[in-house]
Amino acid sequence: MKIPKHIKAVIFDMDGLLIDSEPYWRQTTEAYFAKHNKPFSDEVHRHIMGRGLRDIIEYFKSEWGFEGDTDAMIVERKELLYTYLLENLTLMEGAEELIRALHEKSIPLAIATSGHSVEKTKQIVQKFDLEKCFTLFVSGDDVPNAKPSPDI
Repeated sequence: MKIPKHIKAVIFDMDGLLIDSEPYWRQTTEAYFAKHNKPFSDEVHRHIMGRGLRDIIEYFKSEWGFEGDTDAMIVERKELLYTYLLENLTLMEGAEELIRALHEKSIPLAIATSGHSVEKTKQIVQKFDLEKCFTLFVSGDDVPNAKPSPDI
């Protein structure tokens, strides 16, 4: 793989770029709504795609009548996600080849994700034996404002 010389570092997002997680996020949201006796719809799924977890929970509370502590609700949703995600996860096509090619060229690589903690992000890349390729992991938990804000 030919890497342009002007590339000095690369920051990857996780969901939808490195891992094919969207089906599991959707499955999680459907299960979360069912658990709380709320009607799930494609509208809900479309509205929350790409957003940070705190923003998603606030949307659930304001638009769908969910109640509870936001932080506890985030934890609950993440626990549901990992019951589906970690066993079935696949990398997006070409992701591993690109990561290894950049790493072989000694280009620093980072992952910045709002969807996972640093610990879970590391666990995910370890599953594919890619953790040594990355020099930095940043989570939405590490910045004041998660996606869609550009803080991360």
